[in-house]
Amino acid sequence: MHGLSPLIITGMHRSGTSLTASFLQTLGVNVGDRLYAADRANQKGYFEDVDFLEFQRQVLQASCNPNEPGWPDWGWTESEQLNKENFANYTQAAQALIATRANSQTLWGWKDPRTSLMLDFWHDLLPQARYLLVYRFPWDVADSILRLNEPIFQEHPDYAIRTWRFYNQQLLDFYTRHRDACLLVSVNGFLKDPSRLVKLVQNRFSLALNASNPLDSQNSEHAIADIYDEKLFGSLDWEHPLVKLVSQVAPECTSLLEELDRAADLPNSLPFQGIEESILASVLRLQQITTQSKTQPKTAKLPSGIQCATLTSTEDVNSDAGVVMSMTNNEQLASDRPAMERSPELQALLASPPKLHKDRMGNLVSYQACEEVLDFIDRHVTKDSRTLETGAGISTILFAIEGSEHTCIAPGQGQFDRIRQYCADRQISTDRIDFQCHSSEHVLPQLNTLPLDLVLIDGCHGFPIPFIDWFYATSHLKKDGILIVDDTQLWTGMVLKEYLLSEPEWELVQDINPRAVIFRKLQATIPTKEWDRQPYVQLAESLFQQKILMEERFAREEIQINQELHRLQNEIEAIKTSKFWKLREAWFAVKRSLKLSD
Repeated sequence: MHGLSPLIITGMHRSGTSLTASFLQTLGVNVGDRLYAADRANQKGYFEDVDFLEFQRQVLQASCNPNEPGWPDWGWTESEQLNKENFANYTQAAQALIATRANSQTLWGWKDPRTSLMLDFWHDLLPQARYLLVYRFPWDVADSILRLNEPIFQEHPDYAIRTWRFYNQQLLDFYTRHRDACLLVSVNGFLKDPSRLVKLVQNRFSLALNASNPLDSQNSEHAIADIYDEKLFGSLDWEHPLVKLVSQVAPECTSLLEELDRAADLPNSLPFQGIEESILASVLRLQQITTQSKTQPKTAKLPSGIQCATLTSTEDVNSDAGVVMSMTNNEQLASDRPAMERSPELQALLASPPKLHKDRMGNLVSYQACEEVLDFIDRHVTKDSRTLETGAGISTILFAIEGSEHTCIAPGQGQFDRIRQYCADRQISTDRIDFQCHSSEHVLPQLNTLPLDLVLIDGCHGFPIPFIDWFYATSHLKKDGILIVDDTQLWTGMVLKEYLLSEPEWELVQDINPRAVIFRKLQATIPTKEWDRQPYVQLAESLFQQKILMEERFAREEIQINQELHRLQNEIEAIKTSKFWKLREAWFAVKRSLKLSD
């Protein structure tokens, strides 16, 4: 491959793009003749073509808002409003830059993390280009950035993780649109199996790397051993405080990491399943798996009003609709029709979703539970089901289509009227729907209903309403009944999900990360417990106490520092009042009066 068909290597800064580029250089890829020099921050070298680096740095800095805080050198400011329309002003300069390399008779390319933000720009100019997109754990990137001791990141440490999210979202979006031209690679997965990267590049891109001396798996391992130094590039221990901190304060990053891993050609190899959740949830999940593996396997089933068939397997089963996973790894929920075989009614509903809600400006808009949740309801709810939801919308119409005996609780009469009108226009009966036009926290404590087969929590998401909805609604849920919690990407939904993952009375059925989660209730009646009998609360309390101890330690250190400063100030004052200091001041006064030079 030569001419206008480069291999472009990019990814978030400090994500292993230099390591990847140096590896590919050993395989015969010409990443440039004039490379950015190695320094303290990258002792093995950056492997960045200076001309491409300086060009992209200029474009990104000119395309950021100049009056906004951030790090324009990396094309990131706080609003994340990068003016990509401005890129067009640099097309001619980019073409001239390409011309200097286009006649190369060897496989050529370049590496620069900034390319992550200019992928569409280069794709328009180089439609035959191939892209190697590299990502790394967010906590490892944040750790590496903070160790650079750049003042901007010392003052705003959150910039490191926010920039990671911004860059990697750009990678994932581009990869999704141009999968045939890309390889999405975890640097951790690459280090574990470098020969697999070679095969992926050769097969996906039809490239003969180092064709005169093709590398087998053993030679690939030797090549990476020559350039990789684990002291300079590694991963934080799973229990490192920064890992926990990133997962707690930036769950959207762990969710994005999970999306990258699901899409990647060479994903991470993680110590736990469930990395898409916070570290707290992962620990609890591991505890629950360990506990349940010691108990008698349960029979997978749903209540009589919910359709299902039972499979027995020793492995998780990946369906087209998502991973439906039992915590004990020995049972599997399945439906009576394939996951992707949606009913015509649901297909029509999703093809043209009605505008049932009002936004804050009063405009009618269409909000809905995620499609996997609607798929689940479509496959499992029947006219024999007894169901309840907090909130209203497309899911309400779907319950009407399925014909279940349904209770819908929401405070908006206008929303109910629009649902009724939509159904009436399409001859969908709403006779079996009990519309409760009140806030759920007022309705649920007084609700008198027969045992429920399924509960959907999708009403108000403000604290503490989802917890109130769960507490009262699931008190009516029968044994083996189904609980669906929507919008788990929000803090309240995430906390409810993590709590239920730790409780032995609830079994995970399907994790639709990051949007929703589905549980099965294993007991008809669940007693209220004290905090020390709730693993989630116990672990959260432990973290809270650690935080208090750290704050107390910092407070003591601050007192000690202030005491030391006060002591030094007293010493300075003592010196200034000494005879020597007075003589010194008198001497300088004489010098000034006589205008003597030093």
